Amino acid sequence: MPSNTDISKLKELYESLDRLKESGEDVVAEIRKEINNIELQYLKENLFPEMMKTLSRKISWLRCSVDMNLQFNGEKQLDYSFCKSGSTVFIRDKYECNCPNEDILEESEMDSNNLEIITSTSNQTDAHDTPKRSKTYTLRVEFPNGKVFQGNVVSDTYVAVIKEINPEKVDSVGLSHAGVAVVSQTLDSKYAKYQKPIGGGWYVMTNSSTKAKGFDLKTISDELELELKISLVPLNNSEEAIPIMGISESERHRIRVTFLDGRTICPMKVLEALVEVVKYAGVDRVRELGINCCADNLILKNPAPRYKKLCKPIGNGWLCNTCSDTITKFNQITEISQKLNLGIKVELV
Repeated sequence: MPSNTDISKLKELYESLDRLKESGEDVVAEIRKEINNIELQYLKENLFPEMMKTLSRKISWLRCSVDMNLQFNGEKQLDYSFCKSGSTVFIRDKYECNCPNEDILEESEMDSNNLEIITSTSNQTDAHDTPKRSKTYTLRVEFPNGKVFQGNVVSDTYVAVIKEINPEKVDSVGLSHAGVAVVSQTLDSKYAKYQKPIGGGWYVMTNSSTKAKGFDLKTISDELELELKISLVPLNNSEEAIPIMGISESERHRIRVTFLDGRTICPMKVLEALVEVVKYAGVDRVRELGINCCADNLILKNPAPRYKKLCKPIGNGWLCNTCSDTITKFNQITEISQKLNLGIKVELV
């Protein structure tokens, strides 16, 4: 394991890198190389053995298989996600690392000489796709109109599908990896090389695993009601494609609205709750509130072409833009109720 001298050396190298980073890459190249070697040794011999020890103690009694993905952004945030066998639920969350460096860098006493470091030099894999010794998968995405996206490079398929859907719509879903939005109009200082341009000033963050990309697209499809069919396809054709199942209708969040007369609605499609509340409140009154949706009024008559399918008729030629995720719709309904004193009860269930 790294000695105290190694840890001290790493701290010194970090300080040198910060001090000299404006001097040019040729000046700090050797410093980066030395940092990389010590960091790798620390991860191999200190961090992951301790993580595996804790995890194995907590999980060994379970009878399910679990697929996990962990990303650290090099600063203070851990992003993690997992799904388990027999479940259609995909869990994603983040953890802020607030421990002092002195606590984090305590020397571990665990021996891990049996661990192996695997490196990959191929540029045909995603940044966080673990190098595999067996099957690898690509993504297949089929739109309701029959258009299919599938290629050997997962990131290319992912980017192409997001571009086809429209980045502004995808942005409304609010997905991110390593603290960077899946679609953005700004480049992150740390992950810029993983943000692929798709035109119109938009970039797609590709720093995620193949399965994470599949779950992203499924989440986008569910939230925007695109009815995409998404599956993992083995590159060696060793088995049938594996469909990616998102959260089932019974497990997804819905919005329950209780009106003053006691009538309650809780539709399977959350957009129907928003539309019903707008009609109940009065289209003209809601429009006067000026609630913003996709850089326009929530209530409009002439939506941009990209939003036409997601704008639902609410009477007298007016449309309600439903291009937003469940939480946004919940907030919109709450705002309508509060500002117009409707007295309705709004719940996320």
